[in-house]
Amino acid sequence: MVAALIALAIGFGGVVLGARLTRRNDRRSRADDLLARALSDAVAAISDVAAGTVPNAMASYGSAVARIALHSPPEVVQAWRYFQDDATTATEDGRSRLVTALQAARKQLGHRPVSDRELHVLLFGPGGVGPVEFQAILSSVQAQMETTSRPEARRSPGVTPAMDDLADVASSDPAMAVFQGYVLLERALHQLLLSAGSQPDERRATIEFARQAAKKELITPETLNAFEGLTVLRNLVAHGRGEEVTEQRARDYLALVDALLFAIRQGKNEP
Repeated sequence: MVAALIALAIGFGGVVLGARLTRRNDRRSRADDLLARALSDAVAAISDVAAGTVPNAMASYGSAVARIALHSPPEVVQAWRYFQDDATTATEDGRSRLVTALQAARKQLGHRPVSDRELHVLLFGPGGVGPVEFQAILSSVQAQMETTSRPEARRSPGVTPAMDDLADVASSDPAMAVFQGYVLLERALHQLLLSAGSQPDERRATIEFARQAAKKELITPETLNAFEGLTVLRNLVAHGRGEEVTEQRARDYLALVDALLFAIRQGKNEP
């Protein structure tokens, strides 16, 4: 009888302990998910701030950092506070401090170690936007667009192409032409979602608008992939050395902006 009671007590204690561990693990999982979202939003907002052409970019960054502070353990908060001492990616020191902050966050999320150099290249490119890298990404986007529409059909009637509208900007300030071309894509995606009865979350990165549109089948997977490629190029220009973006590269970028704008406006009914 005593042995049975002891066994029952041990069993009950094990159930209680298991339930507590499960709740603890669930809380940790939710906190890590919220932290991962906040980190993604923070990196996107940093890129938007660097570009200087995205409305409410600083507000988006502030919101993301507040959530990092809320959902992070002390070591991650300290690493981001170190970056916040002079929050910039315009200098090598600032980029290094952002990498340090992301390394601390990756460790908290349980990811395997990666080198600072690998993170640096992913975030800012290999020392700027070189001709080989820029052209490789452009070629990839061109290949995506060629699967969805004929080159001669990529202009919408009554709409001035970005390549023409921003020709003077591409000549005088190629990097700015890239930024302004991307803004046209942002507006088109925003309008597409609104016209479909979906309210875009202004706090989210623009790439999330594109993914939302693809999920609702408003754009094709190929259009989404092309948009992601142009986003990578825009971010590289924002974080890299703008003087390496030549007029011709800016014009090539704007030509793809026009093709992608056409695809967004046509949705899944692309010719």
